[in-house]
Amino acid sequence: MPDTITSDHTVERPSQVSRAAALYLAALVLGVINSAYLWHYPTSLGTAGFVVSVQVVTLAVMTWIVIEIWQGRNWARITYLVLTLLGLPLYVPNLLKFFAVSGVTGSINTLQFILELVALGLLFIGPGAAWLRRPRSLPLNREVTP
Repeated sequence: MPDTITSDHTVERPSQVSRAAALYLAALVLGVINSAYLWHYPTSLGTAGFVVSVQVVTLAVMTWIVIEIWQGRNWARITYLVLTLLGLPLYVPNLLKFFAVSGVTGSINTLQFILELVALGLLFIGPGAAWLRRPRSLPLNREVTP
């Protein structure tokens, strides 16, 4: 007989989801470092104000999506997957440009991509996937677990 879930039952956040969020945040930090390192390139194409505006908005939106994933929003994990898939056709040509500028920027970009792929795996396989797909009737335990 299957377990019955009572109305006072809460669902714990799996460590896979916390790890995925941490990996995404690490990738975002690496992106900021890469942007600072490459500052001369985007500002040669547009004004510094425009470049900073685009980067701040992008960082804010991606951070918000990561927070939503951490809070258990399934739509956020799907959104991150879609954004990753949409970026794939541009990834290799851009990676070649990063390596042409500097081995450091190419390596940072490669590491970012690896972190994001590992995070996606954590969110779409195993306990992370099941937790994010849980019925909305199950409340999320908001306590931070070690």
